[in-house]
Amino acid sequence: MRFDRKRFEAEAKAAGLEAIHKGNGHWQLTGGSLLVNFYPYAKRGPKIYVQGTNEGRRGTAEEAIAAANERPDVCPRADRDKRRRFGYRAKRRWMLRKSNKCHWCQVALTLETSTLDHEIPLARGGLDNPNNWVLACDPCNDRRAAEMPEIQEKDHDVSGKDETARQEKADEQTHPEDAKAPEQK
Repeated sequence: MRFDRKRFEAEAKAAGLEAIHKGNGHWQLTGGSLLVNFYPYAKRGPKIYVQGTNEGRRGTAEEAIAAANERPDVCPRADRDKRRRFGYRAKRRWMLRKSNKCHWCQVALTLETSTLDHEIPLARGGLDNPNNWVLACDPCNDRRAAEMPEIQEKDHDVSGKDETARQEKADEQTHPEDAKAPEQK
C-alpha cells in the first residue's frame, strides 16, 4: 500500500497528534505520550521508532499513530538485563544539577531521597542512557515499575483537558499523607 501524506496528517490530527515532516521521508509524531519517528519509505518497508526504545520495528502509518499513545510491549528478560550498574551516585548527582524535583510528582528531592528512574522502563525496551533517565522519589519509582501509568491516564483523555484532575489524583496516589481528610460531623 502506498503512503498517503494527507491521509496520514489527517489521521494524526484526529488522534490529537501533530505530524511533522522532517525531510527525506522522515515523519515525527508529537503531542502523544511518546515521541514517534516514522519512515514510510524505508528500504525494507515502513519503520517505526519510539524515542527511548532499543530498536525500530516495521509497521504501517496507522500503527505509528497508535504507538504515540501506547505503552511499548514488555521485552524478553535477556534484553532487560543490559542495565549498567556502575556510577549510580554519580549519575544521580549529575541529574540533581538539572532538577531537584521528582519528574512525576514534583516533590523536592535530595541525593539521599532521589532514585534514578527510566522514563521508558527497561522492561519495555527503554534505553539505559541519559536520554531516558529521570529523577524520581521512591514512591513514584516503585509505583511505576515496568508500567507506564501516565500513558494509561492519557488513554482516557487524549485532549489533555483533565490535566489538573490527573495531577491531583497522582499526588494523592504518590503521597497519600498530603491528601485531604474527609470532614467529620
